[in-house]
Amino acid sequence: MNQLHVGRCFVSIAFLLIGVQLSAEHISAKAGLISQDVKHGTALSRHNPVLQLEIEGHSQKFSAGLFTGYASNGEASQLDLYIRYQPMEAIILKLANEYRIGYQASRVFDFDASKTGQFINLEADVLLTRSIGFMADVYLWEYNTFNNTSINTYSTYLELNHTSFFGENTLKFFAGATPAPGYWARSAAFVSTGFQWTRDLSLNSYGLPVFAQMVLNPDSKQLFTIVGLSITK
Repeated sequence: MNQLHVGRCFVSIAFLLIGVQLSAEHISAKAGLISQDVKHGTALSRHNPVLQLEIEGHSQKFSAGLFTGYASNGEASQLDLYIRYQPMEAIILKLANEYRIGYQASRVFDFDASKTGQFINLEADVLLTRSIGFMADVYLWEYNTFNNTSINTYSTYLELNHTSFFGENTLKFFAGATPAPGYWARSAAFVSTGFQWTRDLSLNSYGLPVFAQMVLNPDSKQLFTIVGLSITK
C-alpha cells in the first residue's frame, strides 16, 4: 500500500467523519487531565501529565470524533480522528488515525513509514458476558520501532478484562499481551496487567468521572500509577 493510496483513504474517512458529525443526532464533549499517558503498558508521555479534549458526534450506530492531548513535555501531544461503529450492544469497532505531533519530525498525513507520526489503528471491543470483555487492537500503519525500517509490523495488543460494578463505582481488572515483536515489545509478551477504579460523579448536567489506575508491564518491568479527572457534557 503506497503513501498516496493511504492518504486518499484517510481523506475519504475524514469526509465520512464530517458527514456523520453534521448529521449527528447529538454531539458530546469531554475535557480531562491525567497524571500520565500510558497505553498498553507503554508510557507515551514519559511520566508527564496530559491535558485532553474530545468532541464526538453520535448518529444511530455510528459515531465520529476528534481527540487531542497535550503533555507538559510535548512528547505525547497528539491529534486523532476516529470513527466508531456499534453493530450490536456487545460489539464496538473503531478505526482511528492517531497523529503524534512532532513524532520523528513528521507532518500530519505524512505516511513515510520510516519516520511517520501517523498510526492507523483498528480496535474491536467485545463484551463476552456482563462482566467479562475482550479487546483486540492492531496498528494497520505505524512507524516501525522494532527494526527502524519501513516494514510495517502490524503491532497487535490483545486483552481480557473483568469489570465489577458497585453503585457509582467501577472496578476493572485486565491482562494484555502482544503476540509478536512490534511497537509494544520486542517479542511476544504480557505488556499490561493491572486494575482501574472509576467513580462517576455529577454536577448539575455535567458528568465528573474520576479514576485511578495501576499498570504493571511484566516485559519492561515497569509499574505505572495514573490518576485522572474529566468533565463531560
